[in-house]
Amino acid sequence: MRAIGFSDRAIERAVEAERLYRIFRGTYAVGHSNLGPRGRLRAATLACGEGAVISHRSAGALLGLLDRGPAVIDVIAPPSRGRKIDGIRFHRVRAPRGDEVGTVNGIPCTSPARTLVDLAGTVGDWTLRSCFERAAQRKVLDIPAIEASMDPGRRGNRSLHALIDEWRRAAPIAKKGKLNERDRWRDRELFTAGYNTLRITSHQAERETAAVADAIATRLG
Repeated sequence: MRAIGFSDRAIERAVEAERLYRIFRGTYAVGHSNLGPRGRLRAATLACGEGAVISHRSAGALLGLLDRGPAVIDVIAPPSRGRKIDGIRFHRVRAPRGDEVGTVNGIPCTSPARTLVDLAGTVGDWTLRSCFERAAQRKVLDIPAIEASMDPGRRGNRSLHALIDEWRRAAPIAKKGKLNERDRWRDRELFTAGYNTLRITSHQAERETAAVADAIATRLG
């Protein structure tokens, strides 16, 4: 705004008159404040300056690896942009390389591989496993890229290595077209951890909802 001739006082007057709505320090919405979750993510990267990207749990949600992101937005930003901004959590980790960033609907974001590496030091093992599964379903699980993004001594590396080893043991089964065998492998792993699985088809979930709910209630009972 300064570049197009706005003074600080002119910006303040626009805020007072509700022509501008402050989202984060230095970033504003024009005419209304109802940006929605993705609008807030874009505003967060603008507030943090050039080179800032959405990361960690916020990136996980944006990429569809998590159901929802945190209220405070996760960002990796250049050290020069490391000042505190309310509503934004800065992560002091290695800045992403060029192959570790991309955009989702115009929002700068860490790649799926880098996001999984960042999540490994942030979420529990079962949440991380779920993120792996979702990445595979979305066809964005790239094991070599994950390994390339891992740094020695980083928190979460042990969990990542364990998941990668499990995935590689199961991958030959899937490549041979024996998807049922891979499902059984996953069921066995869950059973070993104390979980029971109940497999249903998408048709059953959509057309036989009551029966599926009764079966789940019986299993939980």
